[in-house]
Amino acid sequence: MKYVFCQFDTRFLYPTGKIESLADQYYREFWSEKAKHGYCKPSAFWEVPTWITEIDGILSKNGSGSELKIISSQADFDLSGYSADDIFLFSALDINKQYIKDLGSRNHGKMLLVGGYIDGKEYFADIPGILWRDSIRDFCEGQNLKYSYEVSYQLFAGVKTIPRLTLSTGCLHNCRFCSIENELKEHTWDDIRKQVDSWKVLKYRLVYVNDKTFGQANNYKWLRDIKFIIRAYNPEFEGFIVQTTARKCKDYDFCRDLKTYGVKFVEIGLESHNDRILQKYQKPHNVKMINRSFVNLAKFKINIIPNIIIGLIGESIHTYKNTIDFLTRWSDCIFSLNIYNLAVYDNTDLADEVKLKKKDQNEMESSRSYHTAKDKQAIMYFYNLVFKLGLSLL
Repeated sequence: MKYVFCQFDTRFLYPTGKIESLADQYYREFWSEKAKHGYCKPSAFWEVPTWITEIDGILSKNGSGSELKIISSQADFDLSGYSADDIFLFSALDINKQYIKDLGSRNHGKMLLVGGYIDGKEYFADIPGILWRDSIRDFCEGQNLKYSYEVSYQLFAGVKTIPRLTLSTGCLHNCRFCSIENELKEHTWDDIRKQVDSWKVLKYRLVYVNDKTFGQANNYKWLRDIKFIIRAYNPEFEGFIVQTTARKCKDYDFCRDLKTYGVKFVEIGLESHNDRILQKYQKPHNVKMINRSFVNLAKFKINIIPNIIIGLIGESIHTYKNTIDFLTRWSDCIFSLNIYNLAVYDNTDLADEVKLKKKDQNEMESSRSYHTAKDKQAIMYFYNLVFKLGLSLL
């Protein structure tokens, strides 16, 4: 018996249309242009899934066998070639949950264990072969495995990627569109070393710090030591990418110290350059803080990557223009843009405000059913301007 980790190919989930959109063009050129700075991704997925590495670490410690299966087409839905006692593991998202259901329906007698970021217990209840697991710990209890925090990248040996380092989980902020739990839990030094040492089989130049808001957890200063541990076995390591808020980066000393920690890029949760919008979504900063944070980051020559959201309810052509004008003014200091479409997740404040339809789950689309005609006009205005600006920055 072995455990088969099933990962859907990104190209299967998000097929490129016959006509390349501005978003398609931007991200295609981004990965090509930014490769020289250490940005890279595997061809079949954006990054190595950390849920696989954590569970595989536990399996390895318990002496259980494992395998990686990439699902790239409908033909890969056939699991008949596997042993009867093999167990298939999935991480469910809105974009792939129907495919997992189809796999369970087609492969009678096979056991599919599924976890993820949806309310899956009810969704998969009508498929006998699919069992929902609330967490990795829950998975271990169901399989009579002893739980401990472990990490293994052996299934991805030799892959060029940007590994994720988790110093802490959770976030103390309450942004209305965010589904991250509002409790901060710090990893121990031993758990962090397990992550760092597990990357020795990978090829990488950058490490992404997975903390939702870098600087909230007390252990963030450990990066100073971690960078030397990494460089001892990987001389090609260049630095860290972190994500944080303008509330943090308005602090002059915080930005000054980023260099000593080995931070090369800062993704800053800008979203919109309008106080009214920021207040509506309970962002922890305002326009004044954003302006100060950009001044500080630029002073210390930290690469700035603003996170931008298209489709926030309440935006207009006027508010979108404010955001574009701000980004344009700072274009000389901006490394690139992270541009996202608004995604409304279950169990968030925002989910209580809007009524979702099935088509709203496609995160590749900017317009949603709950947007008015005026909203959609403003969205198209901003979509064209922000992606064109993004392309010009490359």
